[in-house]
Amino acid sequence: MTDQEFEIQAVRLAESQAKLVDTLYGMFSVVEGLTDQLKGFRECLTALRDVLDSHHDTSKALIEAHQTVLKAFSESSVEISENTEQVKN
Repeated sequence: MTDQEFEIQAVRLAESQAKLVDTLYGMFSVVEGLTDQLKGFRECLTALRDVLDSHHDTSKALIEAHQTVLKAFSESSVEISENTEQVKN
């Protein structure tokens, strides 16, 4: 290999390494962007979980209130029936 061929190969190698470095920096940027996107998605999922937990608590309280109303209605209905029987007699 002549000195000129060696220099040409050295330049090609340097250019190739420069392209590799540029490509790696580009990949790092993509990974950082993906990390930011995943962080945002995680925050979104956390907020959604909080909303669902709140909805669950509200639904649970609503069911308990409904059960209390049904019990009171049932007791009231029994009392009305008993009073009606007493009035008839």
